[in-house]
Amino acid sequence: MSVLAVLCPVLVGFALVSAPAWWSDPQPEIPAPAVTQPSAPPVSSWRPGEPVFRAPSRKPEIVGINYHGIWSDKSPEQRARILDSFVAAGTTWVRMDIAWASLQPNGPDQFDPKGVAALDERLQEIRSRGLKTLIMFYWPPEWSSGTSAKNGVPKDPEQYGEAAAWLAARWPDEVQAIELWNEPDLDAFLANTSVATYTELLKAAYPKIKAANPAMTVVAGAPTGINTDWYQEMYALGGGGHFDALGIHPYIGRTDQPPTAWDPNFPQYYMGNIANLVALMARNGDSGKQIWATEYGWSSHDNSSYGPDLPPWKRGVSEQLQADYLIEAQQVLAQWPQVKASFWYTDRNGTTGDAQEDNLGVLTYDLAPKPSWYALRCAAGSVCGPTGATTPGTAD
Repeated sequence: MSVLAVLCPVLVGFALVSAPAWWSDPQPEIPAPAVTQPSAPPVSSWRPGEPVFRAPSRKPEIVGINYHGIWSDKSPEQRARILDSFVAAGTTWVRMDIAWASLQPNGPDQFDPKGVAALDERLQEIRSRGLKTLIMFYWPPEWSSGTSAKNGVPKDPEQYGEAAAWLAARWPDEVQAIELWNEPDLDAFLANTSVATYTELLKAAYPKIKAANPAMTVVAGAPTGINTDWYQEMYALGGGGHFDALGIHPYIGRTDQPPTAWDPNFPQYYMGNIANLVALMARNGDSGKQIWATEYGWSSHDNSSYGPDLPPWKRGVSEQLQADYLIEAQQVLAQWPQVKASFWYTDRNGTTGDAQEDNLGVLTYDLAPKPSWYALRCAAGSVCGPTGATTPGTAD
């Protein structure tokens, strides 16, 4: 019998935690999307035995989560359960990565029916639950970049812009925001990367997207951390005026440190550097623009798999600290009113063999809720437990 169909208790610290209804109950077939945006079902209620958290005193307007819904490692049943878990947690937005290569594999004049149908299916699954979607659009087709690798560089930025604009026009009710690329300062995502290369993509795509769908929010792709040098060069190259929000990925440099940590020698990798980013935006006439934290998170592992030479960016925390830091991060990010959105990375644990990458989820690989799922429900859905509880992660 599938573990997904069994009501299984989950241990959190020393407390026995019963699984929420979305995890244990059989799920119905996904209904066809309504003509109008459906309203989200109610957030699941706190039940005795579940963790208790202090609600964040402030948080961004959007508390979302990354969702790898298009990946082939998820069955339709698993996708349904993951999305239902988001609804039960009170999350109203997901960030989903989409490869341009999956939509236009054969040339600039045609879109692949199979790729389009797959994306349409995923977007309808999301929309039918009342959730909104931020699409991260990257990974060019081989005909555009000359390579099948995801870090290929489009030879013609205008073609990337045209594809992004087509997506914005094709799904105006299903997609509310588009992020242009992912961590373009890393060679793993944009080969031989440079600010100039990325800025040309941004400048080509933004006016086309807004012409196709003026209501679409366009997010400038987040470099790693909060890289003010990158943003300043982007402004100098004419990138200003070609986005509605700046993306950031405020992971902490030493990955077992809390959201409040700071190191003046490496400010890029700490949330406090948002203050410098806000000042930079103001100097460039963008004081009114939004900031979207499209990835952040902590990994729950015990460091044992890395041996004695544990690098600072591979350090794990306990499942309880992961949950506590999720809530604390909302308070830190919301210090700046420009930060409108935070998207936790990621939906569920993985099986790549790298402990840091495999334990970032709010769900286990088998889709059991981790303490961080309950923390997400507290941050996004304001379901934190009995009023007056003082011990995070336990029920009084």
